[in-house]
Amino acid sequence: MSDLFEQISKKVEGREELSRSRFERLMLITEGLWEIMKKEHNYSDEKLVEMIREIDLKDGIRDGRVLLPPIKCDACNKTIDKGSNKCIYCGNIIDMDIFYR
Repeated sequence: MSDLFEQISKKVEGREELSRSRFERLMLITEGLWEIMKKEHNYSDEKLVEMIREIDLKDGIRDGRVLLPPIKCDACNKTIDKGSNKCIYCGNIIDMDIFYR
């Protein structure tokens, strides 16, 4: 039993490290893009904060997250899983917005 717990613990630690690594990479990319926007287009930090607040309120709640509505199939109107491009109920191919999270 101890070996199983140890294996599971190592897997969880590996996933946490992968998540941290991905988060750090996203932070670097975001910071780089923001620096380009400031240098090339003269945006201010205040403008960024304003835009972040505007995006945060897209779901009606100012909480640092945007909870988007579920995706509905165009053909059968059933809710499908995020990240899926095919309806599991009717087989319809879903035309996903590239920016949908």
